[in-house]
Amino acid sequence: HFLPQITEKPFIYVNLPNVGVAKHIAKRGVCIERFTFPFAEADSINSLVENTLQRFNNDPEAAQFILADSPFAFRFDTYQSSVSQEEKESIVKSFGVIPFQGTVDLRSPERKFIVSISKSKCYFGLEIARSKDKRSRFYAKYSLSDREYLGPTTTDMELALLMANQGKVMENSLVLDPFVGTGGILIAASHFGGTCFGGDIDVRVLKGLGVGRSTKNTEADIFTNFVNYGFQKPEIICCDTSRSCWKSGEIFDAIICDPPYGVRASSKKIKKDAVGTILPRDNYHGARVFEDLLNLAARLLRVGGRLVYLLPTIRNSYSKDAVPTHPLLKLVGNSENILSKKISRRLITMEKLEAPVNIENEEGKEQFYAGIREKWFLKNDN
Repeated sequence: HFLPQITEKPFIYVNLPNVGVAKHIAKRGVCIERFTFPFAEADSINSLVENTLQRFNNDPEAAQFILADSPFAFRFDTYQSSVSQEEKESIVKSFGVIPFQGTVDLRSPERKFIVSISKSKCYFGLEIARSKDKRSRFYAKYSLSDREYLGPTTTDMELALLMANQGKVMENSLVLDPFVGTGGILIAASHFGGTCFGGDIDVRVLKGLGVGRSTKNTEADIFTNFVNYGFQKPEIICCDTSRSCWKSGEIFDAIICDPPYGVRASSKKIKKDAVGTILPRDNYHGARVFEDLLNLAARLLRVGGRLVYLLPTIRNSYSKDAVPTHPLLKLVGNSENILSKKISRRLITMEKLEAPVNIENEEGKEQFYAGIREKWFLKNDN
């Protein structure tokens, strides 16, 4: 329900119990810029100043922030609009009717008053928590450009951290990536304190034999980045996730992955003949990948644990009915990651239930993911 609001203005009101909670969220937030204690909103700057003055006169809590005897400064947020330096100075002067106390300190103010301006609304408030600027955010050190071991499909760190947040990964959470590749998602889970496990059918990417590559001309494998960041090494096995390679039991707090649906990387599984002889690997079709993944999650997640994964979609034919379902998994998140006018991925989050629920509209889901690779790269959109 936030999405229509964010399209017009990325300023969302939230109710939090205290400032400490805001600071905790900001500390691990990827898309959040800041939390602001709101004084007023309006359709114009003049009305914003008037509403702020009225709030100051009628609300002791707001007044105490303005009257505090500590250094302060004004900062500006803009969205789908721009404000020149001359306009900023004029706006600051217009707030002169409000009796701010303390000295102005533009370099290191203790109080930052925020003027937020979008195309349709203006807001004024006091910053109470902020994620650092992009160059100094906590995840800057995990940049793929600085990472020693990479693969062709290593997950972008910001996306991996979003997925770990969706999975509610915290200290000592047990986290599984059944399509681990070079371990990018488990790096994010490790940052938040997760104890990590992974599996992949391709031993080459695990051992750095051609598919995964060292960016520094060193001997590197899936464990190299974990050692470089000072994280505990994950437990990794070479396995076929389409088969029961993990012992049954409600073990994991989160299963987080980017399944190999055949677009950026080929999807394969083990093939056996009638007498059980292992043959060269067989194609692993898109719909079956997600069916097996959901079955794995239902079997291995604890009640309340979360499955987080990326789902490829063709935008003009996407339907919410196409999202894979399972009687023991409840859909709690479905966000679009737009890649182009034609294609996107959905960030899907599901939660393990204690008892199964009835599922409707199961028939026909496979059609959405049959030949997904061919559909993604089809030049004619029609």
